[in-house]
Amino acid sequence: MTSIRAPASGGVRTEILASFAPALTRVAVLEDGKLVELFIERLGHESLVGNIYKGRVNNIVPGMQAAFVDIGTGQDVFLPMEDVFTGDVLPGGSGEAVEPVPRLRISDVLSVGQELLVQIVKEAVGAKGPRATTHLTLPGRFLVLMPFTEHLGISRRIEDPEERQRLTLLLPSLDRRGMGLIMRTEGQGKTVEEFGEDLDMLLKLWETVQLRSSRSAALSLLYKESDLLMQAARDLFGEGAEQFLIDSRPEYERLLETGEFLSPELKNRIHLYTDEVALFTRYNVEIEIERALARKVWLRSGGYIIIEQTEAFCSIDVNSGRYTSGEDLEETVYHTNLEATEAIARQVRIRNLAGIIIIDLIDMQLEEHKREVMSRLKRAFSRDRVKTNILELTELGLVQMTRQRNRATLASRLKDACPYCDGEGHVLRAEVVAARLYRDILEKSGKAKGQLLLVSANPDVARLLLETREASLRELEARQGKRIFVRAEEDMHRQEYRIEDAPGQ
Repeated sequence: MTSIRAPASGGVRTEILASFAPALTRVAVLEDGKLVELFIERLGHESLVGNIYKGRVNNIVPGMQAAFVDIGTGQDVFLPMEDVFTGDVLPGGSGEAVEPVPRLRISDVLSVGQELLVQIVKEAVGAKGPRATTHLTLPGRFLVLMPFTEHLGISRRIEDPEERQRLTLLLPSLDRRGMGLIMRTEGQGKTVEEFGEDLDMLLKLWETVQLRSSRSAALSLLYKESDLLMQAARDLFGEGAEQFLIDSRPEYERLLETGEFLSPELKNRIHLYTDEVALFTRYNVEIEIERALARKVWLRSGGYIIIEQTEAFCSIDVNSGRYTSGEDLEETVYHTNLEATEAIARQVRIRNLAGIIIIDLIDMQLEEHKREVMSRLKRAFSRDRVKTNILELTELGLVQMTRQRNRATLASRLKDACPYCDGEGHVLRAEVVAARLYRDILEKSGKAKGQLLLVSANPDVARLLLETREASLRELEARQGKRIFVRAEEDMHRQEYRIEDAPGQ
């Protein structure tokens, strides 16, 4: 399934914030007022996940039981044997039946030069290219259509036994034309008519994909996943969400006009944010992003956690720091570990850490304390939409867990290898700095005493500001009755900028 899963509710108050800045779109998910997830889309670097391509097999590696497929983007995608459809019909193939053969090898079903349909399921991470599958899925509001299987499934997040029973009986009654369906969490409580409308849309979409495939040569894009705003509205903004705030009028209007999948009730919860204080500043999201880029995260009690990302795994170390509970050492350790569980779960979700994660808790002596800390840790991760597997505490006080890798980490989305230190460190991306500069211009323009605001920035940042927000700056000038002059300075560090009031002008 290629869509973003909706946040778990469970009595948690959920809010969605969408902020638009030069070359950067950011969507934040808040639970009880706290940031728990952040999705980012950079201009010219949109995610390929969910896209369907007509590709061509470029290379087969028997030792890896995988193939590399050219989709026309300049980087081959990785297609492992487990993600190759081996049923009655090969997607993009001749349509001839394939006899089931035990332990099929990649060379038994694919050959170099063969054309086939693939869907991107994981983004490129580091030197690894995107990962693809031939098990295609098309997500709707309530259903996910699976054209090459007859499997029927219900989201595991629908826990009510009576509702699961109702949906189990309802699914087979839908006219799915022999295709498979998965009931999404948002399908809970919906009627046959609502499911039917969603399914009709998905079937028409699949017909369009098939028609494009028959008319297109290899290395063609057949289906493009929605942009970040539309994905967030479709996949994150459910019945349990309190509100959806958007700080861009054009994007707000576009969502209301084109979001046919949104019910009137949901549309009433979508609001245009117009306050002078920037949206992410108002909701403390900017502060949380800064914390999520730091190596050390302080706990309220005075303890802290250290997060280190390596090539092989991520380590999280819990320390008591300045915290003392007033009781004995065991109580101090116990309460520090308890507090750390919530912070760890939040930081893992915000940073989108994945793969193998090792948590080094402070050693506890009492078994009841160990059980309670592990229970609290698992409960904190129960709201995570990404699949996780947490093992039991080892004798060394280590917790081993895995988290499914589906997209790049927050740090890799917001930072580049630093050009000032030959890649030994990191520097914020130009888009991120331009977003901050634009936010500060908005906030300072109304307070400036003079008629001219002088803005100095690194050339990369200045160019983004002028190319993508020129109209917005002119609108701001007209509204505030001031002129804004942006100047590029070659010697200025990428993360530095100045906004100066020129009262004498």
